[in-house]
Amino acid sequence: MSTIAHYTGIATNKESDRVNISCTSDGYNLKLEGPAQFGRANEGMTPLNALMCTLAACKCITARIHAEKQGIHLNDINVSCSGVHDAAAFFGDKNAIPGFTEISTTYQIKADNTPEEITQFLKFVDQNCPIGCTLQNPPKMSSTLKSWTD
Repeated sequence: MSTIAHYTGIATNKESDRVNISCTSDGYNLKLEGPAQFGRANEGMTPLNALMCTLAACKCITARIHAEKQGIHLNDINVSCSGVHDAAAFFGDKNAIPGFTEISTTYQIKADNTPEEITQFLKFVDQNCPIGCTLQNPPKMSSTLKSWTD
């Protein structure tokens, strides 16, 4: 059995939508929006907020799937991810960094384990969360221009 999987996300924007983006992946839909100063409709979060939510969700899933195998009796978990981002690069400042410069995670765990066991388990979660690992070890990226078809 192969453990390699391929994932695709599609983002679509029509001229009339300004910065309101429709995203699809595996039949699921999500609305994302750009910053308020560009005419957002307040129908979705920004891609930066979505990235923080995606990281937090991935850490929750990683914890839930591996807790029992790691000897953790996990009842409830809440993960909050926060990032520092300077939008200056997005607006053309060549001296600013265009992405997040810092991301921190805060865990709230309800489990029948010692604080030491939970702390050790959270190190495992941080080291095995696929989104976290992708952010820490960026993959090769490429872009292709394809002809528009209606």
